[in-house]
Amino acid sequence: MGGMNSGRRGWKATVEGCRTLQLDVNQVTRAARRALRNQTDATPVVHRSVWSWTMDGDAAPRAGASVTLSLQRLHGAARLQFDIAQPTHRTGPRDQTVNLETTPCPYGGVRWW
Repeated sequence: MGGMNSGRRGWKATVEGCRTLQLDVNQVTRAARRALRNQTDATPVVHRSVWSWTMDGDAAPRAGASVTLSLQRLHGAARLQFDIAQPTHRTGPRDQTVNLETTPCPYGGVRWW
C-alpha cells in the first residue's frame, strides 16, 4: 500500500482540494454581546453581519452570507442566509434559523448553545 501510482485517481474534486470560507464567530457576535451587556429592558438585541467573497478580481461575488442575531437575556435565534456559486451551478438562496438557549456559568454570566 502506498506504492508507486497508488492513491485516488479521477477528475472529481476532493474536500482537501477545495477552497474554504471562514467566518470568525467572535467577529459575528462581538457587537451583539456588547449591546446585550448594556441592555436595560426586555426588547431583543438584533445585529446583522454581511459578507461576500470574490475570486480573482471577479466583479460579482462567488459567495455571500449574512448572519442575523436576535438575542434576549436568556434565549435568542441566529439566522443564516447564504448563496454560493459552485463551478457548475449556484446553490440557490438558503435560509436557516437556529434557536439559541443559555446555561448559567459557575462564576457568573451565561454560555450560549
